[in-house]
Amino acid sequence: MNGSMQDFSRRTTAGAEAGVSQRSLRASIGCVGPGRQRKVALTLRPACPDHGIIFRRCDLGIDIPVDHVHSDDTGHATVLTRLGASIVGVEHVLAALGSRGITNALVEVDGPEVPMLGGATMDFIFLIDCAGLIEQGPAATMCCGAQ
Repeated sequence: MNGSMQDFSRRTTAGAEAGVSQRSLRASIGCVGPGRQRKVALTLRPACPDHGIIFRRCDLGIDIPVDHVHSDDTGHATVLTRLGASIVGVEHVLAALGSRGITNALVEVDGPEVPMLGGATMDFIFLIDCAGLIEQGPAATMCCGAQ
């Protein structure tokens, strides 16, 4: 998974470096679903150009950027880790964001894993489609109050 995570992080930052259009969510949207030990809340939020995809452990106040440095494949789930904080099972959220071409988003999670929902990417694609998409120009030409 590290190879594909590296490719994903390149895609989410390449637009910023080249000054081309980027994409984010039009509005925030959230869900609550089962985790392995308790219910988990997840909120997808719009982000400014050049922000990239960042997961936030709200319970710990730690942000984890999506890149190959912070990722690990456990064999059954992709884990993002930074400063001792981990988020398990991010692969379906990342696949959904990537399928819609989203380069900038903040993904807030209130615990150590994303909700399992139906166990498929389509559930997160549904959330993204409900929130809508917004095309963004380079950060130097845009002002963004989202976050």
